[in-house]
Amino acid sequence: VVATLSKLEGITDIQIVCMNGKDDWKPNLEIFRLTRGFGNVKAVGLVRDADDDPAGALVALRGVFGGSDFEIPTLGGVVYKKNGLKSGAFVLPDNSRSGELEDLCNDAVRDHVRSDCVDEFFQCVQRSERPSPQIAKGRIAAFIAGSENPWERVGEAFDHNVIPQDSEVFKPLRGFLSELAYL
Repeated sequence: VVATLSKLEGITDIQIVCMNGKDDWKPNLEIFRLTRGFGNVKAVGLVRDADDDPAGALVALRGVFGGSDFEIPTLGGVVYKKNGLKSGAFVLPDNSRSGELEDLCNDAVRDHVRSDCVDEFFQCVQRSERPSPQIAKGRIAAFIAGSENPWERVGEAFDHNVIPQDSEVFKPLRGFLSELAYL
């Protein structure tokens, strides 16, 4: 999703690294700093899910920048500049509420007619079984399941505009990416 939003913003000179979880970000940033060509890097932006603790997620992202040449972000979604280097942290879904990327995607499809079907499905599931702790993931998967390519994952569905790329809910993240790249 971040890669597609970057392309939509016209950002071409970008490297996106999937960190596969929330641990080991700081050591990985240290490794990146040691790689050839890192001296050409002008900005580092970190994006992660808030899960149940948006403030804690921001604290964790701030810790990644500790000891580096980059400014330590104090607010999510804001880009900081220090010595010609830009840094920022974005906590999904919107820097303030609990959740994850899938919550943002669910927000984007909220007004789609298929969302009513997803609502009915999850009401039925909740009556018949114990509720899933991964409701946002399940909701967007059910929404995608009703599309032309029901096997797609969230990123693929976003790339194919099943999840509308131009939705207003993505505006803060798009602005964050643009500010990292251009301003």
